[in-house]
Amino acid sequence: VTGVQTCALPISNPGKSLFGCNLESVLEREASGFPVPLIVKRCTDEVEKRGLDIIGIYRLCGSETKKQMLRDAFEESPELVDLSSENVPDINVITGETSLS
Repeated sequence: VTGVQTCALPISNPGKSLFGCNLESVLEREASGFPVPLIVKRCTDEVEKRGLDIIGIYRLCGSETKKQMLRDAFEESPELVDLSSENVPDINVITGETSLS
């Protein structure tokens, strides 16, 4: 695929190393043991915990500002992002990120 970065940067790199990067590179770098990037696994788990009873869950995308904050947090440290309802009360922000990742 042309135009997709390989992004062989370590997770701790302050530069962007998740969004817009080659999927295989992200999986190799994360080495989480999951067949998908941590952002996909973690967001999907959270949606399954608290969003399955919401009609049209993937139709709304949530606040762009909140999604950007979540993206930045996942770029910094995907395993430490707090997706709880206390930290991200709008489940549509999480579903919006899942469709972008």
